[in-house]
Amino acid sequence: MKQNQVIYILGSLVILGDLYGRIIQSALLDYIFKPLLMPILLIYLSVNVIQRQNISFKMLVFALVFSWLGDVLLMFTEITQLFFVLGLSSFLLAHIFYIIIFYLSVKNNPIQQKTYLFSKPFWILPFLIYGIVFFIITFPYLETMTVPVLIYATVITCMGLFALNRKNNVFKASFNWVMLGAILFMLSDSCIGINKFLFAETLIWMPFVIMLTYISGQMLIVKGCLLEINESINN
Repeated sequence: MKQNQVIYILGSLVILGDLYGRIIQSALLDYIFKPLLMPILLIYLSVNVIQRQNISFKMLVFALVFSWLGDVLLMFTEITQLFFVLGLSSFLLAHIFYIIIFYLSVKNNPIQQKTYLFSKPFWILPFLIYGIVFFIITFPYLETMTVPVLIYATVITCMGLFALNRKNNVFKASFNWVMLGAILFMLSDSCIGINKFLFAETLIWMPFVIMLTYISGQMLIVKGCLLEINESINN
């Protein structure tokens, strides 16, 4: 309990420090606090997980590690476009690990004979519309980034669909946290793409929105997955 209290305090200070840095447009504060976000979330995960041998736990660790790598690489995108591509690739891998985790949720907990999306395929449509609209909006400005962004938009759309497909196959609280987290993560990624490709200069408020939705999304996904992992072991 005391460990979690320390983690909550440190995590809150780091999050507030980075968000404040974005409000006052301080690159220094971003360099200081942003690289600490995922390590603190990893510590929280490690402290609270019951069984470290669980495959979903291992996949979750990989997702956070690649998210951290993406965080660091994207801080240097002004130096060269290569850092943006590498950062995008890191987050792409993080999303793939999340997809695997969400797939395992359904595979390992077959409460229903049919998955949620198989029973209600019309819910696929909003996610497809999101992916298509995002790509159409950014397409005229992508140039050499057209294929990477198309791949990335496809993967994050799939991540949202796999998160939704957990419905009725996991505990309600776990589903709610993960689903909300996935939506926020998708929103954060969309803001990054829109901010980078549609505007010549960064919108003043956009970095704050990107980080707020990003860290909130990551925290909620970890919280929801942790609930599922621990409950599955207890049962």
